Amino acid sequence: YERDAAAAELQHTTQELHNAKAEVTKLGALVAELQCRLALFKSTDLSKEKQTIDSNEEALIEARAALDAERAGTERLERALAAALADNATLAAKLHASDNDEPTQQPTEQPPSASTNICPIDSFLAE
Repeated sequence: YERDAAAAELQHTTQELHNAKAEVTKLGALVAELQCRLALFKSTDLSKEKQTIDSNEEALIEARAALDAERAGTERLERALAAALADNATLAAKLHASDNDEPTQQPTEQPPSASTNICPIDSFLAE
């Protein structure tokens, strides 16, 4: 009787061992599939991230170029405004001098200076 019970228990244990091996094999296959999915996801995610970085880099380059162009335009405008201020100061000094002249003196005609022939703003806008 003990032999039959031991044989039945051995058979039952063997069956459970086979079931456990089958479960381990299934889980191994599942792990392999999940690793493949993860690798695919990482490569896709990295390529999307690289595309995002590339598009951000392009936007940054465009913004820098626009900023450089704006800076160059601002510098030209500053030079034109400085020239206009200098011309205005010259004209103001001439007007002040002519307002304070004796009324008996005839105003003398002076040829316009080269700095006031062309308005700096006009030359700036022409560029």
